[in-house]
Formats: sequence, structure tokens, C-alpha cells
Amino acid sequence: MPGQPQQAREALGSRLREIRLDARLTARALAQLTGWHFTKVSKLEHGTRRPSPDDIRAWCKYCQAEDQVIDLIATALGIIPDAGDRYALAQGSFWIFDETRVQLETVSAGLDITQPAEISLYGQVFDLLQRSAVYGHGARELIRRAVGDLSRE
Repeated sequence: MPGQPQQAREALGSRLREIRLDARLTARALAQLTGWHFTKVSKLEHGTRRPSPDDIRAWCKYCQAEDQVIDLIATALGIIPDAGDRYALAQGSFWIFDETRVQLETVSAGLDITQPAEISLYGQVFDLLQRSAVYGHGARELIRRAVGDLSRE
């Protein structure tokens, strides 16, 4: 049974597919417009690849659905609540680039990790962090509460 991150990716993928179909674009046509490999559209629509905010912006631009960008990015966003189960603790910020490089930010330096075994380790940590996060409605609710708390200050 898929976990919450996978379910969120699949739901977002379904929405992206609906938007593309409403725009009467084939997957290959959208890939050509965006400059992506044709398989990327399928991976995003099936939830096997998480779209970046730039991917969502490009998708919406070429499907004439730019009014949906903010909501789609919020749907893709996972937030780790301050209370709840923690499956991993990150020791700094890191970004994974297509399984070829991890960029790590520490207090005193930035590092580029390129060794496959180390990249795999960061992939495992990312998967654990995803399990700690909430998505979709839960993420929007956390944001709404945080904004409400800030407005009361």
C-alpha cells in the first residue's frame, strides 16, 4: 500500500494529467514545448517523479493553466510538523539532483557529493524525511495555522 508521499505524488500527477488533457495536448507535445524528454511527462503524471516548482510552472504555462500554479505547488509541498513522528533528522540542508549529485549546505561550507553510495544514503534520508512530512490538505492546514499565528503577533 503506498504511503502518504506516494499518494500525494499520484494525486498531483492526476491533476497535471487533467490539466494537460483540458489543454488538448498530447504528452509528447507538452514534452516538446517544455524541452523535456518525452518520458518525463509520464513519470510526473504517474507520480513516479516529483515535479519541481519550475516543472509545475512550465506545465501550467504551456497548458494555459497559470492560475493553478500556486495551488499545485502547495499540493506538491511536504511539511514536517513540529510535533509528530520523526523518522530521520537532517544535519543540514541538502538537494538531490537526478541521482547524480547531492548538494549539501553546512554551517561553514557547501559540498557537492557525487559518489553513488553517498548519493544513495542521502536518498534514503530523503525517503525517511518524506515519511515524517504531511502533504496536500494536511500541509495546507499547517500553513494556514502558521499564517494565523503570525497575524496574531
